Amino acid sequence: MDGQGEFIKLIIDSSTILLLASLGELIKERSGILNLGLEGIISFSAMTAIAIYIESGNIYLAILLAGLSGSLLSLLHGYISNYVKADQVLSGLAILFIGIGLSGLLGSRYEGLKVDPLTPYKIFIGDIVLSLDILTLLGYILAPILYIIIYRSRYGLIIRGLGDNPEGLDYLGYDVDRLRTLVTGLGGFLVGLAGAKLTLSLIPIWSIGVSGGRGWIALALVVSSLWNPILTFIVAHIFGFLNQFPILSQAIGLDIDSRLISTVPYLATIVLLTIFSLPILRRLGYAPRELGKPYIRKG
Repeated sequence: MDGQGEFIKLIIDSSTILLLASLGELIKERSGILNLGLEGIISFSAMTAIAIYIESGNIYLAILLAGLSGSLLSLLHGYISNYVKADQVLSGLAILFIGIGLSGLLGSRYEGLKVDPLTPYKIFIGDIVLSLDILTLLGYILAPILYIIIYRSRYGLIIRGLGDNPEGLDYLGYDVDRLRTLVTGLGGFLVGLAGAKLTLSLIPIWSIGVSGGRGWIALALVVSSLWNPILTFIVAHIFGFLNQFPILSQAIGLDIDSRLISTVPYLATIVLLTIFSLPILRRLGYAPRELGKPYIRKG
């Protein structure tokens, strides 16, 4: 693979991690659940993926269990948020520290160990050859599928109802707490796949801190894409490019301090969060109206 092809692959791999994590958080937030623990979930699932792969030699088992580990932490957050009625910001931060702590504790024996990455498939588009592995293909397929589910199906109507009008769903006989918890677990599976993509593809080695702030960037992606899976796909690739911008700047010989360049994706995250968190977005109906609020039945 030439230098240009390798750089494109890096962008795609980096974008896929953000895409999977953002899609997972998007469906959680559409149901009204905010999870600030994405960084911890990605870290824990990334460790799980590489540990299972090293111990079993089965990369697909590693992917599956990484996804399930993401579901496990997310279900814990969902239970605390929905049944205990705890503050979702605080419970999300608790998940953050639990995920990072467990990944550091359980992953210490795998520190610095490298694995063979996922084998990509060659996709030919005219004269362009793309190398896409199974997780990238899954992310690319999921974005339009989730759009159809959320906006064109009965299930999507229920998910959006959980975030916009849980009282109405309760009146119709739906168990709001159970459904929110279920959606949170499903979203967590996608976040877990993002962790698997990180250590089984982009950086096939385990080290503490390997998540590198990607969970926080994914949170910003959900907001800046206006909770829309198609926009999430687009914005994820913009951030994927920004994440690899330091490599591009070195390749083309930009005379800029590398430490300054490495802050670009995080500065962009702050700017986008500032812009897209304005109250006008809630008034325009982009954000789920009951996002971050526990549902408490009246009467």
